[in-house]
Amino acid sequence: MLNKLTEAILPLIMGIMVHRKEVLSPKAQRAQNAYLAKLEVNQRKTKKPVVVGFLGLVGSGKSSVAKDLVRHIGGTVVEGDAIRVCLRKEGERYKYVRQIAENVALEVLKQGGNVVFDSDQADQFRHFENSEAFCCSLAPPSAGLASQKALYFGIKS
Repeated sequence: MLNKLTEAILPLIMGIMVHRKEVLSPKAQRAQNAYLAKLEVNQRKTKKPVVVGFLGLVGSGKSSVAKDLVRHIGGTVVEGDAIRVCLRKEGERYKYVRQIAENVALEVLKQGGNVVFDSDQADQFRHFENSEAFCCSLAPPSAGLASQKALYFGIKS
């Protein structure tokens, strides 16, 4: 019971803590809505939520590994390239990619999915305003501080 309650409330709390100061422009909001409309959220096959980030050079195999991983753990790939396409269609700058990716991840977690980030822009994940708090919230307290820090540094590096 407590686990289900934690899973339901945690994304809401993190949405408030992480995004308190950030506001999407109207164009970026339309781009986010367009991306979410196309996104199919797959239910997770794991007992607890999982968030994984793949960052690397173009053509290094991130997308292939991400797609294979979601088949095993049940989840949704949040693709930086697809978010940039939505922003480009709205005539908006790419500075909103990170924020949209975070918003989408929170929505996927709320809907009971796991999240796999696929991006070739490492900088977007280095700028989580409260990235340590965000990632520590995704690794449950029962996992211990070491697991929480590993998740943080795995996304950050």
